[in-house]
Amino acid sequence: MLPSSVCAKGAVTLSYAGDEMARSYYVFKSGRIRRKENTLYFEGADDSTKPIPIEDVDDLYFFGEIDLNTKLLNFLGQQGKNVHIFNYYGHYTGSFYPRERNVSGFLLLKQVEHYWDKAKRLFLAKELEVPLVSEYHGSRWISTRLYKGKSIPFEFISRRIERVNLESSSLISTVSSVLKRDLISFGINSEKIIVNRNCVDLDLFNPDVSPLIQKESGKIRIGFSGIFSKWYGLRTLLRALFSIRREYHGKVDFLLLGDGPLFDSVKKRVSGMREFLLPGWVDLPEVPRYLISCDILVSPNEPIGELRGSPVKIPEYMALGKAVVASRTGDIPEIIGDSGVLFTPGDYVDLRDKISYLIENEEERRKLGKRAWKRVRKNYTWEKYAERLMESIKKIGGGSGKE
Repeated sequence: MLPSSVCAKGAVTLSYAGDEMARSYYVFKSGRIRRKENTLYFEGADDSTKPIPIEDVDDLYFFGEIDLNTKLLNFLGQQGKNVHIFNYYGHYTGSFYPRERNVSGFLLLKQVEHYWDKAKRLFLAKELEVPLVSEYHGSRWISTRLYKGKSIPFEFISRRIERVNLESSSLISTVSSVLKRDLISFGINSEKIIVNRNCVDLDLFNPDVSPLIQKESGKIRIGFSGIFSKWYGLRTLLRALFSIRREYHGKVDFLLLGDGPLFDSVKKRVSGMREFLLPGWVDLPEVPRYLISCDILVSPNEPIGELRGSPVKIPEYMALGKAVVASRTGDIPEIIGDSGVLFTPGDYVDLRDKISYLIENEEERRKLGKRAWKRVRKNYTWEKYAERLMESIKKIGGGSGKE
């Protein structure tokens, strides 16, 4: 059964599912779950504490980074409570089911089999009259044609399966208005499509994270994080940075964080240039601790046509309270609003000029960073993402009742 309502309150978002005594608890922030007698406590990274009475719990959904131990799992198992784990991007990882509630291994295998089989899942949804909610991040056959210039194997079958899923959905959540236009061009009813852009975990990305690296006093640092590839604008970025290096020699340095097809080429081109820092690929929790040392953060996306996705790096940059320079493509202008500077994709002169403007204007950098932090808290947290999605689910009959 789908949750009937969602109410975001501090670190834990709650929703009712089933009878009034059985609640599903959605935990979107990172922290620790501990037990004291018959009450669970969520302790957030910001030192906040929220009690969760065990008798109220039916299922626990963890979307943040949660610390717990086997003693707690044993207690949850004795109480017959389920735990479901999702990764940073909201994708399902796995579940903990108490033995007493799922005695039949055969039944569990059949449930998993039907979950992974799209055709069986659709059949059950129709038979049980359960609204089907799909999340659309683009079509593989489109991206392969655009970026590789060829078709995928059995493309006609893939497109047919995709259409069956989309047409059978009561609600389709997509991450950009460009993808929504794609869906409408496929003949999908626009009224069942919502745009819900990617967001950021403010426990990881915020202006108060401690830096892993330092910079020389008085220097301005320009940063980038992402995949080192043509489509992420690395060649355009390098040309702009080389020009800035010549103009502001000794006053700037550059942090390029990540990995990808062009990494070795970029590393070779900047060899011997002390201004360039290339740490390579780092784990997600370390990313903000590198980027926080920067004054200006750049997202030079250079797609074929319009950018179809919703770059996670944009709200991540904004959450650090930094001045952001980004490509004017896809939904990026809508995401940034008045809290960043836009440039023409692929135009290194325009990118250089926009970065140079911010180098020369410390007060403007400060204002942009402050507006970015305010905007991301208002619109682009995963809690806001969940609220928007659940509100749309309620409208299609997936839930009703009081929060």
